[in-house]
Formats: sequence, structure tokens, C-alpha cells
Amino acid sequence: YQALIAFAKSNGLTVTVAHPNRVVLDVSGAVSDIERTFHLALRVYRHPKEGRNFYAPDVEPTMDFAGPILHISGLDNYSLPHPNFKVRPSGTAANPAPNTGSGPGHTYRGSDFRKAYVPGTTLTGAGQSVGLLQFDGFYTNDITTYETQAGLPNVPLTVVPVDGGVPTPGINNIEVCLDIDMAISMAPGLARVYVYEAPIEGNSETEWIDLLSRMANDNLAKQLSSSWAGGTPNPTPAAEQIFKQMAAQGQSFFQASGDSDAYTDAIPFPSDSPNITVVGGTMLTTGASASYVSEEVWNRRTPNFSQGGYVGSSGGISTYYSIPSYQQGVSMVTNHGSATMRNFPDVALTAEDVYVVYNNGSTTTVGGTSAAAPLWAGFTALINQQATAAGLRPAGFLNPALYTVGRGSNYLAAFNDITRGDSYWSDSPTNFPALAGYDLFTGLGTPNGSNLINILTVGPVGPPSHPLPPSPPEIVSDPESQTVNAGDSVTFFVIATGTVPFGYQWFFNSQPISGATGYSYTIARVQSGQAGSYSVVVSNAYGSAASDPAVLFIPVSPAFGVVGAPFHYQIVATNNPTWYSASGLPPGLSCDGATGVISGTPTRAGTFAVFVQARNIFTSFTATISLTIANPAITSAAGAVGIVGTPFGYQITADNNPTGYTVSGLPSGLRYDVGSGRISGTPTQAGTFSVYVQARNIFGSASATIRFTILQGAIVSGSSAQGVVGAPFGYQIVADNSPTGYSASGLPSGLRCDVGSGLISGIPTQAGTFSVLVEAKNIFGSASAIILLTITQGAIISATSSQGTIGMPFSYQIVADNSPTWYSASGLPSPLHCDSTSGLISGTPYQAGTFQFLVEARNLFTSASATISLIITSGTTNASSRPTLTILRAGNSALLTWPVTSDVFVLEETQVQPGGWTVSSAQGFTLGNTNAALVPIQNTVKYFRLRK
Repeated sequence: YQALIAFAKSNGLTVTVAHPNRVVLDVSGAVSDIERTFHLALRVYRHPKEGRNFYAPDVEPTMDFAGPILHISGLDNYSLPHPNFKVRPSGTAANPAPNTGSGPGHTYRGSDFRKAYVPGTTLTGAGQSVGLLQFDGFYTNDITTYETQAGLPNVPLTVVPVDGGVPTPGINNIEVCLDIDMAISMAPGLARVYVYEAPIEGNSETEWIDLLSRMANDNLAKQLSSSWAGGTPNPTPAAEQIFKQMAAQGQSFFQASGDSDAYTDAIPFPSDSPNITVVGGTMLTTGASASYVSEEVWNRRTPNFSQGGYVGSSGGISTYYSIPSYQQGVSMVTNHGSATMRNFPDVALTAEDVYVVYNNGSTTTVGGTSAAAPLWAGFTALINQQATAAGLRPAGFLNPALYTVGRGSNYLAAFNDITRGDSYWSDSPTNFPALAGYDLFTGLGTPNGSNLINILTVGPVGPPSHPLPPSPPEIVSDPESQTVNAGDSVTFFVIATGTVPFGYQWFFNSQPISGATGYSYTIARVQSGQAGSYSVVVSNAYGSAASDPAVLFIPVSPAFGVVGAPFHYQIVATNNPTWYSASGLPPGLSCDGATGVISGTPTRAGTFAVFVQARNIFTSFTATISLTIANPAITSAAGAVGIVGTPFGYQITADNNPTGYTVSGLPSGLRYDVGSGRISGTPTQAGTFSVYVQARNIFGSASATIRFTILQGAIVSGSSAQGVVGAPFGYQIVADNSPTGYSASGLPSGLRCDVGSGLISGIPTQAGTFSVLVEAKNIFGSASAIILLTITQGAIISATSSQGTIGMPFSYQIVADNSPTWYSASGLPSPLHCDSTSGLISGTPYQAGTFQFLVEARNLFTSASATISLIITSGTTNASSRPTLTILRAGNSALLTWPVTSDVFVLEETQVQPGGWTVSSAQGFTLGNTNAALVPIQNTVKYFRLRK
């Protein structure tokens, strides 16, 4: 198991769950890692029957793992699990047979099932727990409502999330509610119901295995139920191994058989498993107070659109599993069953007219074997309650005991035999009929009162009504042969029927194992000496039974050596061997009989089957070791890269301490040292060369072909550069192999290349994009490259907009690339002007508005220009601080005066009130502390104002 974990991690997979039973290992990873690890490709396909896509591998998975792998799951989602219930169509009445259930419309609810099947019993399942397998969630208040309506106690519920669980109940929460309701109805005294929930939208094959493994490893409930089917290939070997683990632990697992009448197509997992109890369905007829009257096969005779077939209790014959020992001896002639293959179901219970509360307060009536399976789980809780009181072990896997009863004289006392009805439908018009005894839709039948409980439990809780006669053990499942690696763990199981209690004694190679006295035997860390035959004898007061032997195979790790190299291998065995031997060794090797060390220097290559033996005075152990002796090999790299004109080195390395080397096919300029195997020199020729190398010692030689790639020197500096017209430019050519000369062609005007240093420099005078060929040379050769050189015009880089205010000093600095020597600006509002030397635009504007003006910057090489947006605002003045304007008229002129203040004011005039204001053209002057302006008025009306 640890080796498998290490293998998964080494392949980039993450171990998400390491299961305590060491049977299942959950891993996840990227699709690429999964495809590489399992040697497949995941593909997406269109589902042939369902309106969705599914993914699946293109081939069966394989692994490069030495240990045994039973099954790989989780690589496709072709099949999704489905619940086995059917809502009664709206508008249809309940089962027309007389029924007196306590639910709405006389449907069956709560204590009705106990009144029909175990009337008068005081058993309630006290001290027992039920575990339910689910692919959806539920609303807890629905369970509380059902318990209240049915007069049931509030049984504690525990949700066990698996693989993330179900955060929000989905459309199938009715199935979960139904299962909980049925278990509690049959066993209202349950200590707890464990609801194991996994998401249906995940990979359902993996979810199935994880759910089953968790239920087995927790071992919290001795009665388990599943009302789901499909979602994983059938058969699923890993699941069958877990079912056997459950049986060995005393857990009873019940599976709904299905709701499609007789199976004519593929049987969904796990409906035909021989290691669990499969439950069919009946239509129950009751009398007064829900007392039992009769039953017939549940068959609505209407199409089952979701699953195929018609709606009714499913059954059939497995196409994979042989008939189990417990079914042998049951007549399969008139019931159309098989004498060679597994027949199912095994038993039955009510599957029609069942009331349920679901979906956060909704109610309905359903049918389906979904109701029957959890009812059987509840019924088994009654069995185990009585068994516990009698000091007996849990019932566990019930089938061997049930069929023993079915073949005996107490059959009709223990079971209601269903003899009315059939599971016929259009594709199966003759299969299967209801007859006396076992049939293939209700199995042996339904429980007949408390008789079956009493028959299965002999103890102080009242005398059994029809006890089974005492019987010796009968082994129904032998321990299985297994192959594990040394250091791993292994567990053998046995399952037996007969009168309990049982005693167990395990044997190794026919010798009893001290302390191995349980129904299972585990070796925690297997050693090579523990390979052999394991068996068990099961006994009781009436006899004993010996199992068939199971063989434990422990592959001996192969050994490896090299011709001419010292070899060492230690034979290890248990029980303190005193002598060792080995036969079939290659020449040059021998075995020390006292120590078990195989050593020497092999002289011949090949793979040898070496038979080793370890002995002491009591016994001996043998094994065959695969010993591979390889010819010595070149172990250095299979390729190397060099550059013309650059010193080169390569060391030949090989097994077995070579004493001489030979090399041929070297490129010019390289040589090799015969004694050290060192290839060195300065290559003068570019190309790819297949170089033959050989290493020798006194035992032989090893050779290989090494690929040498010798490259021309390369330009390694940047493949592009940028510059600006009129600005200094520099670019350094850099190349391999210490160039001694450089050149550049296609340079823009103003640039040149220094042939000694490789520096391209100057002041470009031409804008554009240029493909410049640069070359670097030395005595061995040259390297060249195209450099993309982009030269742009200089640009104005100062702001493209500015603001000013009337009467306030304004300035704007023209800034441009390439150190301009002259500036200009056109379109400036008066009285702003541009200084041609500095590029400073300044002045005090007296005209408001938005102006666009063109600025230009020039130097000796080029010029740059841009349009600048200038906004001049009139500004605002506080009325209390505005000076008083005085007007004195003199003929056709007017003298306007106002005091000098710290603020600057502009005189504006208009002939139209209130708009049309413009800056007055009157010439202003200052006299002391007074500003003045003489304005001609020429017999016109004018208005004047001061504005800051």
C-alpha cells in the first residue's frame, strides 16, 4: 500500500484519501498526469441514451507498478447512479387492494410496517444503528415532520459527508427521506441513523467505492442499506472486496433490486452481487389495524421511462457471477432461474403505497424497492437487538442463513411466500412468474412475524417459535489467494454459517498460527518467508469445517548486475537459516553456504532464473530470483553542444572502471584522451556529428553513439533598438566567441559602426525603420543577425493644454526632444508672445476665450511641432473689493477714472445691456493713485465696467 502511495506521488498525483482498510487509495491529478500514469487518453463522447456528454479513456488503464492492482476506477462518468423509487402518478388511487394504512389515503406510514410484519414484538432496534448510502441530501425538518405525523420518536441522525458530501439537497432528496423514514418505521428505537452522502455530480464510480469503504471502515452500523444503482461498471471488483469486509465484520448490507420488472439488458451495479442481500418489492394488502392479509408482486404494468422496462420489482440472472453456494439446492426449474449463475433478489418487502415527506415540506406517495431495502435494514436491527441480548455476534451477511431457512421445514413459518403476480413486461413476456418457494422478483419472500427473528437468534430472549436445528459450520466464502510485496500488509477472511458461536484457528503451511483465532487473519508487514499456504478451521459445538487453502505470493525482488563489476546479493529468510544454496548462477558468481551471500564478478550477460534455498534443522524455504546481468554501458550524456571557436569539453563515463577509450567521428578541432576518455579542444567546424565512443576494461567493452552539435557563434545582443532624430544614439553588438571585428550595413544617416569594438553610435538625422545587418568575426568564423532600428522624429513633450486669466501674468514653457535651438508659436491671443531662444510663452492676457496655437521647436537636424489649447477666463471679483468707476464727460469724449489697488482690473465696454462686453480699446494711463482712460463716445450710448 505504501509502495502504491509512493508510485502515485512520483507520477505527480495527489493522494486525497488513504483508506484504513488499505484496500482503496484515492488520488487526483491533472489530466496530463493521469493520462501518462495510466497510459491512456481521456476523450469526451456523446451519451447514446442521455442528453449529455461523458468522458472516458480510449483504452483500458495500465500502470508501471510492480504490485498487484485489483481495479482502477474513476476514469469515466458514462453511468450515473439512480434511485430506485417511483412516485405514484397524480390522480391515481392507492393500491386497489384493501389496505388500512395510517397515512393519507390509507397509504402506509410509520408503525403500519411493524403491525403487518412483526405484530406484537417489543423489539425496537434499541442499541442498534443503521447506515444509509446516498447520492443526495435531505431536509431534517422533513424527517421531524414524518416522525411527528407517524407518532415515532425522534431518532438521532448523523450525516457523514464523503468526497465533499452534499451541501444542498437536490431533486432526489425524496430518496434520502424515504430511506430514513423506512428504517425508523421498522426500528423506532434505533440509537442512530448514519447517512453517508456523496455528490452525484462527481465521478460516481469513485464515489461508490469511497462510500462503501467509509461505511465498512467506520463500522458504526451493523445494518446498511442502498436504494441506488448504476454509476459504476458491473462488476466492480473493489466493491466486492469491501462487501466481504463488511460480512467479516458482521455488517449486513441490503440493496434495492430495481424498479424495471425483469432485467433483459445490462444489470446495474450492485443488484446482482453475491456478497450482499438484494431486496425486491411487493404490494401489501392489510386488514384492520394494518394487520397482514396478503401480498403480491409489485408490478404497475406501466412504462419505466427513466430506466427502461416497465415499473415493477426487478430481478433476474447474473451474466457474470456463478451461483453462490447458499443458492445451490434451491430449485430453479419452474421459476425460470439458473442452476449455474447468481439469481436475485434474495428477499422482499413493501414497495407500493408508501407515504413520504420530502423537499422541505412536500408530501407524496411512492413505490419502489427503495422502500423495501431500508425496511430490511430496520428489520435486521431487530434481529441484532435480540442477538446482542442473547450474547451472540451480529447477523452479518444474512444470505447463507436465509437460504438455509428457505430450504428447511421452517420456511413458511419464517417467510411470507409470494405466489401471486409476475414481473412480465413487453420485452419479457414470460419472465418471471410467481410460484411457491423462491422466485426472481421477491426472492424467498417477506418476514413472517417474529418467527424469522427467533429462528436466527437462539438465546434467553424467549424461546424461538421455530428454531433451526443445531448444525456444524459451513464455509460459504473461503479465504482468497493474494499477491503482495514484502513490507505490505495482507488480510485473509472467512465467512461461515451454522450454529454460533464459532471458533477459528488459522494455519500456515498446515501449522497452526499462534493467536490467530478470529474470522480474519492479518499480517501487518509481510516478509518473504511468509509466502505459502494459509487456511482456517471453523468449529462449533456440533462440528468443524476446513477452508480451502489460500496461497500468499510474495514476489522476490529481482537482482541486477553488470559484466565485469563486483556483485553482491544477500539471501534473507525467516526462522534463522543455518545453510543456504543457490543454483543457476551466471559464470563468475557463487553462493556462500554459511552466510547466504551471492558474490563475485559476473563475466556473462543475460537474465538468469536463480533458485535459492534457506534451511535449518526444521524446514526449508525456497524462491526463484530473476537475476539480470547487463553488459557495461556508456553512462555519460547522449549528446553535447558546442560553438565554433569556443573551448569544448566532454567526459566519457561508463560502468566498470574502464581502462581505455576509443572515439571516432569527432568534428575538426576536437581530440580525445585514450586513458581518461576526455574529449576537448576548440571546434572549427559547425554541424551535427555522430561520434562513436567506446570504453574498455579486461572484461569487455561498452559503446555508444553520442550526438555532438557544433553551432556557429551567434549575435546575442538585442534584436531591436530605438533612437530619435538629432539625439545621440548607441548600440553595442555582442556575440559569442570573443569577436575581433565587427561590421554593420544599412545604418540610417548619422550613425556608424566601430569595427574594433562593435559600438554603433552617432546622431541620426533621418527618421524611419531600418533593417541593419550586423556581423561579428573572429579567426574561426562569423556570426550575423538583422537588427531592427527605429528612428523617430523629435516631439513636443510639454503639456498640450494650458489655462490663464484676464489681467493675470501667464507663462507656458515649450519642451521638446533633442535640445532645440529655436522656438516659435503662432495664433497666440494678444498680448502673449513666444521667446524664440528659450521657448517661453508669456504676457498678461486681456481677452477671454479658447485659443488653439501652433508651437514649434527646431535644432540643426529637425523640428517638432504641436497644437496647444489655451483657455483664458475672465476671473471673478468680490463686489466689496471692486474699486469705484467714475465717468466725466467732455464733449465727444469721456474720462474714466478708478483708484489703483493691489488687484489688476480691466476696463470693459458695451453698447447693449446686459451682454456684449469687450475689453475697451481706450488707451489707459496712471496718475499717482488713480487709473484713467479717455474714451471717445461720438454721440453714442456706452456702458463701462471694471473686471478683475
